Amino acid sequence: MISILSALQIHEINTFKGFFDLKEQWNNLLEKTNDNLATLTWEHIYVSVKNLGAEKSLRIITITRGDKIIAIAPLRTARYKLGFLKYKVIEPLDYENATDYTGFIISEHKLECLRMFLTYLSRQKDWVYLNINDTPETSTLFQLIKSDSDFLPKFFIEKGDLCPYIAVPNSMEEFLNNLRLHHKKELGRCFRRLERDYGKVELKEYHELGTLEHAINLFFSLHQKRWESQGGKGAFNSQKIREIFLERAKLFAQNNWLGLYFLTVNDKPVAGNYALKYNKKVHSCSSGFDTDYYPYSVSNLLLTKIMEQCIQEGFTEYDFMKGSESYKFKWTSRYRSNFRIKLINKKYTSHLITLGERLKKQRWIWPNLLLSYCSLIVSIFLTASQFLAFDTIFLTGL
Repeated sequence: MISILSALQIHEINTFKGFFDLKEQWNNLLEKTNDNLATLTWEHIYVSVKNLGAEKSLRIITITRGDKIIAIAPLRTARYKLGFLKYKVIEPLDYENATDYTGFIISEHKLECLRMFLTYLSRQKDWVYLNINDTPETSTLFQLIKSDSDFLPKFFIEKGDLCPYIAVPNSMEEFLNNLRLHHKKELGRCFRRLERDYGKVELKEYHELGTLEHAINLFFSLHQKRWESQGGKGAFNSQKIREIFLERAKLFAQNNWLGLYFLTVNDKPVAGNYALKYNKKVHSCSSGFDTDYYPYSVSNLLLTKIMEQCIQEGFTEYDFMKGSESYKFKWTSRYRSNFRIKLINKKYTSHLITLGERLKKQRWIWPNLLLSYCSLIVSIFLTASQFLAFDTIFLTGL
């Protein structure tokens, strides 16, 4: 391992220009890994980089061998508050920006690269913990940590959301036969009734409806109409979220990675699905429908049409993304799990802040009083550590 590590070099990127300069190498590296997901592409993460808030900053770490990048940790530093105490957390760069999967991009010398990332971070004194949410169970990062290697520190791992998916079969007949009989018959009845009552039913993609901007606004409208009918706000109630989705859609459309599907009745869109088509998989990010057509299960009919196209175009998987909503399991019994991975910096203040966060979440236990005491204790320790130098920064096992 020592000879391998001596050939590797680590770099940190904190500027937009530095991130932009990685564009050509980023996806080439990603394609060589087991983590070749749409949410880890340069295009997907670019939108998050562009929309970083004032309390967040880039902390992208790369590892090179010679002039070749072999690993990327797409991270950011986020600033939080606990009472009157401010502190920093390292987290995925794309976290909370319409992404369901995160992780590291490592093409070779995987264990050595992960160890090198952690050793490098351990020498920085400004963070409380590393928090990698939404790590797929199939990811390189999770598999390395799960192996309990002697070369890695102790991580706190918590099971997160289920992520149902459909393995695309070879034919539409096989797909329909895999469904429950009642569900299969209901799809047939709804399709016949919709054609009888309104006319021709078709699947159309965004480019068949005009400009991308026009199509995505139609989709936003369908999504909002569904949620507002139930008294909710909907994901696209925020103009900022609309702009993020539109910008990401433009970038993915340039690479033919955008799946913006509509079910139309006599050319009128009545249901929509915003998806990413990447690496032979369709990742379904969001959906919506016209509530006037609710009795016809137009969202189910749309998914049936999308599956038909997936079979024709040779896709291998339709991913519902994270969330265990019951409607997903009408289509499949398959699922994977995401995991939340946390590594607490071995500093006294880090453990106190982590304790304070836990107490803050458990608001049923004298919340304000406990939170105030926790913040005060952490502040005292933080101040003392700066003068007495008892704050230990290393990580267990490094």
